[in-house]
Order: sequence, then C-alpha cells, then structure tokens
Amino acid sequence: MRQRDLVLATSSGSLFETFDFYLFSLFSVAISQSFFGEVSDDNMLWVFIIFASGYFARIIGALFFGYLGDKHGRSLSFRYTILIISFTSIAIGLIPTYSVIGIFAIILLFILRIAQGIAYGGGLSGAIVLIYEHTHKHRGLYCSIVLVFASLGVVVANLIHTSVVTWMNPEKVLDFGWRVAFVGSGLIVFHCYYFARNTLKEPLIFREMQQSQKTDGNAIHKIAKHYKSLLICVFFTQAGIASYWGILVAYLPTYCAEYCSLSKIWFSQLFLVISIGIAIGNIAGGIIADKLGIRKAYLFYSILMATIILPTFYYALKNSTPIIHLLIAMGILAFLTGFMNSTAQYLASSLFPAEIRFSGVAICQSLGMAFFAGLAPLYVSILTDYFNTP
Repeated sequence: MRQRDLVLATSSGSLFETFDFYLFSLFSVAISQSFFGEVSDDNMLWVFIIFASGYFARIIGALFFGYLGDKHGRSLSFRYTILIISFTSIAIGLIPTYSVIGIFAIILLFILRIAQGIAYGGGLSGAIVLIYEHTHKHRGLYCSIVLVFASLGVVVANLIHTSVVTWMNPEKVLDFGWRVAFVGSGLIVFHCYYFARNTLKEPLIFREMQQSQKTDGNAIHKIAKHYKSLLICVFFTQAGIASYWGILVAYLPTYCAEYCSLSKIWFSQLFLVISIGIAIGNIAGGIIADKLGIRKAYLFYSILMATIILPTFYYALKNSTPIIHLLIAMGILAFLTGFMNSTAQYLASSLFPAEIRFSGVAICQSLGMAFFAGLAPLYVSILTDYFNTP
C-alpha cells in the first residue's frame, strides 16, 4: 500500500470524526435552547453532562472495537467507527425539538451522543495503530499526521460554527443552522467510509498473527492479567493532553461567551491559533521523536510542559493582558501541547505487544479522555459556580 493513500485514508476519517464530535461543544448554546427551551446555568449543566456522556461511552467503544480490532482486523474496526459517526451525526441534526416531542428529544440526544462516543472510542486509536503497524521508518511523522488531521477537524468545526453564527441571525441558527452543520458533516463522513473501505488493508503483522492463530480475542483478559502496570503508565500519558484538550477546546466557547469581552472575531482567531498551534506542534513533535527516539522525546516534552504551563496560564488569564499577547501565549502553549500529543500516541502504540495493541491503546486513550477531557467542562463549570469566579 502506498504511504500516501494509507495516511490520507486514516487521517481523513480522524478529521471528520473529531469535527463531528466537537460540533456538539461549539453549538452547545443552540442545543441548550433547542432541547431545554432556554440558556441557563442548570440547562447548560445538562448539556455538559450529555457532552461528557460521549466521552465515557468511549470506554465502551474502546472495549468493543479493541476486541474487534485485535481479533478480526484493524481496518475493519476503523471503518465501522466511521460509519457509526456518520449516522449518529445525521440523526442528531434531525431530532425534533423539545417543544415538539418533549422529553423524548433529550432522551434521543443522549442516546445518539452515547452511540457517537462508542464509535469514537475506537476511531482515533484505530487510525494510530494502523499507521504504526503499516510503517517502519518515520513512524513519528506518520502518526503525527493523523493527529494533525484530528486537530484540523476542530479547526474546520470552528470555521463552520463561525460561518453559521456570522451569516445567520440567532433565530435561524436556533431553527436550522446548527442542524445543517450536523447533517452536512455526517454526509461527508459517510463518503470517507467508502474511501477507507476501498483503500485500507490489514497490516502484515496482523495477517501473520491470524495465520499463527494469535488473534484469539482475549486481549482484555491478557491486559488485566499481565499488563496492568503498563496500562496505568500509558493511561497517565494521556491525562495531561486530555485535560488541556477538554478545557481549552471543549469549555473555551462557553467560557468566552459568559466571562470574556472577546468579540466573535477575536474568539475565532484565538480558537484558530490554538488549533493550528497544536497541529504544527504535532508534526514537529513527530519529526523530533524520530530523531531522538520516542522515550527521550516524551521525557523532554513532559519536563518542558511542566515548566511553562502555570506561568503561561497565569499571564494569559490576566485581564490586563493585550489580546495579541494572549494569542501568542496560547499559540506557544498549543504548539508545545502538539509535541506532547503526537509523542504520547506514538509511545502508546510502541509499548503494547501486537496481539493486544488495539485494545491497549484504545482503552488508555478513552479512559484518559473520559476522566480528563469529557468531565473538564462539567467540573470547571461547577467550580466556577461554587467559588463564584472563573
């Protein structure tokens, strides 16, 4: 398989999976009005709970698609995740409002968000494992490209959100604007499924395991029995990245809407700087990891992030900080976060043996995102309310 086709197939799926998943956060205010009638602290809290449910559903998805990927095939599992993401996104855009079907609207939204989270639990980890097992040279670079596309999914989601709220008045956004974004993205993801189905093949190492009958489907049991310490170690490689992602990507729109004086244009630029900074950092981090070695690179990035993150946040959140300085500070922090992001995913794939790799990577990634990203908007919102300060 040509490297270009492999990277394009896995990366495009990751881009639109991330795009669909974060549309929910960007349109959280419109969703709150459509399904709860008005925007209030209590209603936004329920929206955040539904948002978080998608992250915890990723754990179920990691177990299911990890089993499927380790027993029946990496590419098979990855394609199914794309298909489910597509159908759930279209369905979310077509749910009647609370005023039409009452509480069933909220129930349907919750169920579809769960289904979307289950699919995402095997999507990004499946793409990383496919790239890792199909390549031998420049693994850091190729794995980082998948994450670049995943980061760009957030950029595309932000651009779509900005276009909708800029060109439509608030009534139209509430009536159908946010729905058009969900339905349109779901249709695009469905096209990616056909591209991936016709392009992706199983890695050689998996075909060899099939021939030697090592794909017995007992990956979860093996991890629980022999690899608990490794599981905990890799889980914490995901925690810091997930915390940053959950607060500055998932919670940022609500934070700026409630507490900041940023205009929509400045907010879009801030969000764009963060997303692009992560994407460029992913590439740079992958290249450096190929040069230094994965473990040395991860250790270096960890020390660097631990050193700068608190001073950067302290400066960026001061009311007197000029907007251009805020953009620069967040851009640098996002760039360095991209270093960590690409290295953590590559490291996870390198540590697990092939027969449990899909399950191991998917479980660690999903647990990290559930507890450190999915709950971030919820616990930040609760703490902000409790202490009466952002």
